Parts: sequence; C-alpha cells; structure tokens
Amino acid sequence: MICHQAATFISSVLNKEVNIDLFEKTGRKLINKLRKHLGNYWETLHSDGTTSGCVNYFVWSDVYSCPECTKEIIYSEQVFLNLWGKTVFSPEFLCPSCNCKLSKNPSKSSNAQKPLRLFVSEFDPLLGEVTSIQKQVPVKINYSVGTTRFEKKMEQKDFDNLNKIELDTDNLAFIPKVPIVDGEKSSDPFLFGIKHVHEFYTPRMLKCLSIFSEEILGNQTLNFVYGSMLPKLTKMNRYMPQHGGRALVGPMANTLYVPPVSVENNPLDQFEFQFKKILKALNDLGGNCITTQATQSLNLNKESVDYIFIDPPFGANIMYSELSILRESWLKVITNSKPEAIQNKHQNKGLDEYRHLMSDCFQTAFDVLKPGKWMTVEFSNTKASVWNSIQNALSEAGFIVANVSALDKTRGGLHAMLGPTAVKQDLIITAYKPEEVYAESKSEEIISEGFVWGFITEHLNHLSISKIQNGELLSVPERDARLLYDQLVAFYVRNSAPLPISSIEFQKGLKVRFPERDGMYFTPEQVAKYDKQRASSKVVKQISIFVDDEASSIEWLRQELSRKPKTYSEIHPLFLNEISGWKKNELQLELMTLLEQNYIKYDGNEDVPNQIHTYLSTNFKDMRGLAKDDPALVAKAKDRWYVPDPSKAW
Repeated sequence: MICHQAATFISSVLNKEVNIDLFEKTGRKLINKLRKHLGNYWETLHSDGTTSGCVNYFVWSDVYSCPECTKEIIYSEQVFLNLWGKTVFSPEFLCPSCNCKLSKNPSKSSNAQKPLRLFVSEFDPLLGEVTSIQKQVPVKINYSVGTTRFEKKMEQKDFDNLNKIELDTDNLAFIPKVPIVDGEKSSDPFLFGIKHVHEFYTPRMLKCLSIFSEEILGNQTLNFVYGSMLPKLTKMNRYMPQHGGRALVGPMANTLYVPPVSVENNPLDQFEFQFKKILKALNDLGGNCITTQATQSLNLNKESVDYIFIDPPFGANIMYSELSILRESWLKVITNSKPEAIQNKHQNKGLDEYRHLMSDCFQTAFDVLKPGKWMTVEFSNTKASVWNSIQNALSEAGFIVANVSALDKTRGGLHAMLGPTAVKQDLIITAYKPEEVYAESKSEEIISEGFVWGFITEHLNHLSISKIQNGELLSVPERDARLLYDQLVAFYVRNSAPLPISSIEFQKGLKVRFPERDGMYFTPEQVAKYDKQRASSKVVKQISIFVDDEASSIEWLRQELSRKPKTYSEIHPLFLNEISGWKKNELQLELMTLLEQNYIKYDGNEDVPNQIHTYLSTNFKDMRGLAKDDPALVAKAKDRWYVPDPSKAW
C-alpha cells in the first residue's frame, strides 16, 4: 500500500494549523486580482448585443466523419434533440449529408455504422512537436447576467476571442509536461489522442491555470484550493442536458474517460466556490503528523500505536496512482507505484502479488500495534478470491479477526452505483493483535492444552458480547464453537506448531470451561452481562444456517431469498459476512456462480414473479395493488434474485 502524494497533500492541509483570518484575506484578494486579469476570457455578449454576460461554461463537441460520405459531423448537434421543449438524447442518428444510420456505440441488432474519429494535427509549444488529437469544436455557451442563466450558440466574437489565446514562454514554465502512463485506465485518453497531462485541458484553460500557478506559488493552503478545482477543469467533464432543467456537468469518477461532449468550466468561479467551501473546513488546531511513504516502510517504533484504521485498495477496483497523475503533475511530485497494493496487469500485479503486498502492509501494522490493541479494515470487492486474499494476508501477519460487519455508505462511488452486480456496502473487518504472551509464545508452550484455553479466553474477551438490530438481540457468529476452533487452527498454522487438540476434544472442553447461551460461548464474566441483556430482550434472532461449504451456502441463500428477493448488491455483503467459517478443504465458489446455478434473476422482460410480487406488495405501500406488469413494479423488481417455484419446474 502506498500513500499517494495528492492524498498526503490533502491530509496535511486539512490537519495543519491555519491562520483562518489571514487565509480568507489572502484568498479574497487573489480572487479579485484574477478576475481583473482573466475575466475577459470568460465574458460573452448577451442577446441584446450590449450587456456583458459571465460565462459559466463552454460546451465542446467531438467532430466525426461519416464512413459513407466522409462529411464532418458535429456529434452534439445530432444526438441532443429538442422535442416539444425537452432535450432528448438519441444514441442513433442520421448523417445530415447522406442519411447513413450512425451510432457511437451500435448494438449488435442495429444496422447502424460507427462514425469515424476525426483528428487534427497542431504544433504543441510545450512538447515542441506536432501532435494529433481528437477534433473538438465549441458549440454552446452557458452564461449568467446577474443571477439569471442563459444559453446561446457560439457567435463570431466568441470564436475571435478564443483564437486570440496563445501560450507564451512564461505560461509554459508552470504547465506540467508529464506523460500519461500506459495502464488500466489509459485506453480512453489514448483513443482521444491524449498522451500528456496538459492535453486534458483546452489552451484557454492552460493559460488561466499557468497564471493561477504563478500567483499561488509558495502558498500551500491556496495551492490546496487550486488542486481541489482541477478535476472540474479537464475535458473529462461530461455535458448531460436534462429535461426542462439545467445540464448535469461533471467527470466520471475513478476513470480517465473523455466524453464526446464536454464542458470547459469557468476556473474563476470554480476557484471561488472551492475557496469558500474549504474556508469552512479548515481549523486553527494543529498537532497531527502526516507522513508520505509506503505502508511497508512505515517509520514508527514497534508496539507504539494504540489503534489503526486502514481503507486499503480493493484489488483491481480503483487504479489510484494512475488516476492521481492529473493532480500530482501540477504538484510536481509523482507517486512511485511499485509498492502499490493493487491488481494491475500493466504493473505485473496479479492476485498473488496483491496478497503479498497486502501481507507486507498488514505485517507492518502488526509490528507497530501494541499487543491487545485493535485494527479496523474497511474493504469491498465482489470477488471471493480477493476477499480470501485479504483474510489470508491478515492471518499471515498475525492478526485475529474478531468481527466482520457491513457498512452502508448510503451513496457509493461510480462502481457502487452502476449495474446489478455492483456492491453498495463495504465490509468492516475488526481484528486485534494477540497479547504478547500468545503472540510470541515458544513452541513448547503452544503445544500444551493449558495454552489452548488461555488463547480461547483471550479471544472471547475480544469479541462483542451481543449485537442489537431493530430492537432484536442477535447472535454473535464468532462465538460459535466451529469458528472458535477455526481461529485456534489458524493460530497454530501461523506458528508452524502441531495442534494439541482435536475438534471433538475442543468442543467437549469448551462446554466444560465456558458457559453456553443460545449456541454461543462466553467467559464467566461475560455471560452475566449477556444474561442481563437476554432477559430484557423479547427476541433472540438465531443464525439459522452456519455457512461453511457449498451445500450450506446454497441453503443460506434459499432462506435469505425466500424472506426477501434481493439484488446482487444486497446479497453480497451479507454473504461475505457469513462465509468466515468456510471449511479450509472446500473450494470457495463465487456468489454469482452459486446464484446462477441455483436461483433465478428477474430480468424485467415478463410479468413480475409471484415470489417478488408478494414481497414488494407486502412491504412497500406504493407497490400495493399494482398489476404484475405495471412499469413501477417491474422497475422495483428488476435484477432481484428469488427462489424458483418447484411446482412450476419443467
């Protein structure tokens, strides 16, 4: 795992002591100065021909050529149609010259052809050479007169102002000349012809940013404001007009996607907006230490830390160092991706490399953590193999997992919001470092039966006594005899020591030494607290299925889906929470494989099945009384997995 330069810079500013009054005074002075210097770049004439309007953004469109007649096509003019006062997006369109049916992403069933990208060759003063990049033209201006917004097409004077912009020698000194690394996320900009960071920006934007850079030189906090607005100033900002309202504007998260229709935002407005927002977030308290290095080389004394929270890379979900290049290039400090704990074929990092890197990170965390203290790991990934890698890495480092629970973040990022297989919850893994007597025991001590029960006592002391959900007292699965034995086995395997007790002997000894309640084991001190909670609770929700192999996982899924037909994203975190006791000799199947082989997903093409209809009409007031083919019911039911009706099987 690595600490990215951009992340370090953000953390350092937000956690350092700041003279807020001085920052506010300096920032407002700079905003006024920049508006006087650059304001004419972001002005346009109102429709009355005399009033000056302030540009909010320019809309740029890709230009393609027709594969049949080779005539140029301005993409936005063909796909955004105004019908009855509403803007409608049409993915298929006709060439205005020859009526050839075209689509940027034609479906297999369509007879549409793909328009050809059109490139222009221009001299790049920063690189000192001729480059070829996707042709784009400005097509529309969104501007304000006072507090009222307007839109208009580009006029000749707007084109004249644009053509006057040139980068001079002074500008070039502040613009980063950094190449885009060939990686997992570089295919989109490469298709567009973008091979360097500065090519993500228009010449007008580069001119403004170079002057910004010169003005804030040496002021770390203003540089932070400057960096925070950079994502809103690239060609990656999509233009998405909405029905009868403002257009949605913004980049696609966790990608380097360059859209066919983009916006060039006003950097003066963006800087002032970010300045006001950050001004509220800063504080005048200091004392935090922010460091920059890979976790594997963390420079802290052994057993000096009381608590660790880690939000590590989730396998191949996000390419952090690749995506950080746009911000880090302006900071002029680039992250070394070699120790980055991710899966990335361009870095020759597969699942094994990811596990080894994570093991090194967790080993460092284990070394600096005090005995008996805790670490929390936030994790999310749809693949069981990646989940296993995290579990194995924790175990190899010496940690003992005490609990796994789901964290609902309400709104996820791009990958959590797209598609039925996306995961909208992270898992919170709570692990602890064993007390020194157990962590560093000698082999002759470990093989004694007394050591076994001392280890189990310590482990029970680290577990939650109970869990409450919706007023119900829940069972704590980690207190199950089988999971306790699994933790014991893992400890002996990690220490390369022979296990002194069999599973049957362990369960017999457990019953003799520890009180049992509702299928869970407690220390004598803990059981009194549990009995008190048990007496005040009307219901104890038991774990009906202990998932430790394929058969039990199928039965667990059957019970879950019988109660509530769920989407993949709803099932996934629950499933990962249940499989912590999976038998070591069992091949762990992917959740999607288990679902596809045993259950049915409603695709929305037919009437809603009885199983889903019953659940929705019972639990959602707005779904009651709807016919099975009602669009609202179909939309709510789509992509839910359910248990098939055996009476209707072929």
